[in-house]
Amino acid sequence: SSDSLGSLEEIPGTFAEEAAPYYEAVKSRVGPPNNPKLWIKGFRSPFSDRPTVSLTLGRTDYWSARALEVAYEEGQLRKKFEAGQFDFIDDTPGILGTHTAVITSDNKLMLAQRKSREVDFAGGAYSPSFEEAWNPLCDRAAFDPVLRGLREEFHAAVDHGIHVSSDNVFLLAVAREWGTFWHSALVFVVRLPARGDAVLEAWNPVLSPLDKNEHAGVCAVPITTRPGRDFLLETVRKGAVDVGRLLGVPGVKAAGTLSAGVLHPTSGRLRILLALQQLGELI
Repeated sequence: SSDSLGSLEEIPGTFAEEAAPYYEAVKSRVGPPNNPKLWIKGFRSPFSDRPTVSLTLGRTDYWSARALEVAYEEGQLRKKFEAGQFDFIDDTPGILGTHTAVITSDNKLMLAQRKSREVDFAGGAYSPSFEEAWNPLCDRAAFDPVLRGLREEFHAAVDHGIHVSSDNVFLLAVAREWGTFWHSALVFVVRLPARGDAVLEAWNPVLSPLDKNEHAGVCAVPITTRPGRDFLLETVRKGAVDVGRLLGVPGVKAAGTLSAGVLHPTSGRLRILLALQQLGELI
């Protein structure tokens, strides 16, 4: 069961104590399933003699992570971090997820608007391009949740003529969310070997993707044209998407239903800037 794969006790003792008063209330409010999750126990940055990121992971679960959120927001956990009792970099007991920007072969950024009421985090926000938790039941490597998210949320798979592998996935940052969701993120860019039109066609078939209901609509925004770049930088500055401006950008293609909304509140700006940087569009 998921209970055996992760429990509150898997979190370091000091954080378990902070979260424990809220655990039963979260369990009652959220209800099953209590899916297993991962958190970052340790982190080593790359350098010249070891050009890889090294992560040591621990097991946790959804109820525990949500109880920790309440401990930040209603308890003393945030104040203890800000007072220096815990370390912002070393102490990261929240859920580990992947935040991914998808760049297509015709140099477009996939921008997807999450449904307002049917998701746990960032309802109505625009994701450049999607988020996926690392599931210890099926994901063995850091790129696995990225590839799974591409399949589940965009149908970017061989049966739709899109051949994508770990060779197309690049880890650019390790980050932690602060002040909103309190979790940790591996920030990726995918250089997808498919055009934006092909991704939209795969997302919008009669047979819906498994997780398609997370997004009300998706669009492909040109990165290397002046109007596209200006729109993306304007969106970064405002932290929100003007849907009229979006659909008026030459070359933008969309599927589904889009409306005005904020950017994903923790990594939306970062992922747009990383996408622009990848194609040399940041001066």
